[in-house]
Amino acid sequence: MFFLGLDPGYARLGYGIIACPDHTGRISCHSYGVFETGADKPDGMRLLELECKLNDLAGHKEIILCAIEQVFFRKNLTTGISLLQARGSYCSPWPGII
Repeated sequence: MFFLGLDPGYARLGYGIIACPDHTGRISCHSYGVFETGADKPDGMRLLELECKLNDLAGHKEIILCAIEQVFFRKNLTTGISLLQARGSYCSPWPGII
């Protein structure tokens, strides 16, 4: 079993995968990293690129749960809206998101 954690971002999306074998109950860090998108691309292409990278990442593992960090913003509403759009696109592949 694997658990996926996401640190949402529009330009950079951080991820971590935790492995938890059924028989031992021990957890371990399986992998982690960052996906980046170029600022020169249209918004829709950036979202599609992030979704494709996440699908590729998750497609090879039995991810049973995905947790996405809560988004907090105060000053720049435009950036916040873009970030929420990105966060929404992350939710599509996994039904068990917390």
